[in-house]
Amino acid sequence: MTSPHGTPVRVGVFGLLGSGNLGNDGSLEAVLGYLRARHPEAVVDALCGGPEVVRSRFGIPATRLHWYRGEYRTASRAGAVAGRVWGSSSTPSAPPPGCAGTTW
Repeated sequence: MTSPHGTPVRVGVFGLLGSGNLGNDGSLEAVLGYLRARHPEAVVDALCGGPEVVRSRFGIPATRLHWYRGEYRTASRAGAVAGRVWGSSSTPSAPPPGCAGTTW
């Protein structure tokens, strides 16, 4: 895959890659497999949640998506679980005005 000028096309991948989500990382692996097989000259890099993991596991340059690393904690951590419990207990018992007929 080359540009009209004959230079390799750059492909940027974006998302919560390398942050512990197997689906996201599996999708990245599939895309990279396709690009490497069909367009080996394409230049690929990532803007993602876990650049260290993406660089080491997939061998592509990667830059952190956000500055705050704690954003990518999994739900198995105590703080995340507590946040989910608190969030479910603060769910309104009746729909807001204008949402009649909505199931809550």
